Amino acid sequence: MLAPSGSIHVPTGHAVDVLPAALAAGAAAHPSTPLTFRGPTGVWQVSLAEIHERALRVATGLAAIGIREGDVVAVQLPGSLATAVAHAAVLLRGAVLLPLLSTTGAADTRSALQRSGASALITTAWRSHDALRGRRASDGPSRLRRVIAVSGTWPAAGVPSDAVDWAALEAFRPLRPDAVVLPDDPGVLVRTHGAGEAKGVVHTHRSVLSEVATLHTRVWRGSSRNTHLDPFPPGHVAGLTALLDALVHGTSLVLLERWNADAALELIHGRRVTSSAGTPAQLMALLDAAESDERGVGTLTDYLVGRGPVPPGLLERADRAGVIVCRAYGSVEHPTVTAGTASMPPDKRATTDGRPMPGNEVRIVDAEGGVLGAGHEGEIQTRGPDRFLRYWLPEPGEPDLTTDGWLRTGDVGRLDAEGFLTVTGRAGSALTRVA
Repeated sequence: MLAPSGSIHVPTGHAVDVLPAALAAGAAAHPSTPLTFRGPTGVWQVSLAEIHERALRVATGLAAIGIREGDVVAVQLPGSLATAVAHAAVLLRGAVLLPLLSTTGAADTRSALQRSGASALITTAWRSHDALRGRRASDGPSRLRRVIAVSGTWPAAGVPSDAVDWAALEAFRPLRPDAVVLPDDPGVLVRTHGAGEAKGVVHTHRSVLSEVATLHTRVWRGSSRNTHLDPFPPGHVAGLTALLDALVHGTSLVLLERWNADAALELIHGRRVTSSAGTPAQLMALLDAAESDERGVGTLTDYLVGRGPVPPGLLERADRAGVIVCRAYGSVEHPTVTAGTASMPPDKRATTDGRPMPGNEVRIVDAEGGVLGAGHEGEIQTRGPDRFLRYWLPEPGEPDLTTDGWLRTGDVGRLDAEGFLTVTGRAGSALTRVA
């Protein structure tokens, strides 16, 4: 709770290896950190302390409308201020966060809500009408008790009479969170976005915080003075971890509601952005925009690229522009298995996907499960502290865990003698390469 002095209450007797305590600790340590949001009608900058206070209000409101610890609460919003508040509020309440892409269609959203057993959905006022119609359908999400409508979003729409108005939740008094959760409890349920039917991937409080800490300390060099522009929406695992890095570690974050290279470049110059991440196509578009701008890439110095093959020459082109680009490999099930770093030799940055992150392990196996040596190509198997717990529902025939905790990724690659991983293809289509 915000004390009269403006300080932020951090729960005592709770380890910061659970998300509610970590969020409170982050806001207490970095209250003035700015988060910037670019939407269709302008740019807004809000402090971390304000986001935390608003999230506490909404968390109190969620409890008042019957949301319990362990309930699944879906959030389907564009990359806006309300999105950051909603994600934090769900976690502060001790509920399981289900982030959904704002571009997901009505039928797919209904399926996600049904399969996850979601108790509530926080979405735009416009989409809330579809959600309520879907709830009334014979095959609708049977456990969905509440639809919470956020007005003031595009396209404009009124709040339905049978929805909960987001503004009413923000009007609650910001009480200190009293949710009791454990590090190995489910904290986040993330959907895959690769080929085939989407699967629900369960991450614990511990695995999420491990991933966020790894990105902050090893990839973004552990500095809260960094300003990071993230092109991924929070419905994507990369966008979610970037948002949580800001909320937990105080990294100044810039979010775009919709990706646009020219708009991104303008934000880089205006907000003095130092790091970013994205797909190879997004990086190429950003470099194209910078070439036609006399300011070039401005303050941007670091870029993490993933989610697909990196074209030859792209990293060298970025180097010439003054941006150090590193490749990364991971999946929704195991978000950042390996990543390059700025200190790596240029040839390793250009031709490999880096070394395993702290605590992570990678091995290459043959068709019979035998471990292969350096230079031999086979299936990539991974394990580590940020690996997922399980699938929400049984997924027969999909990549799974071995008895000793290795994730069968279905991806193909090789390790060299120095421990650098190179991903060469996929044996299956279940996992998606992500930044």
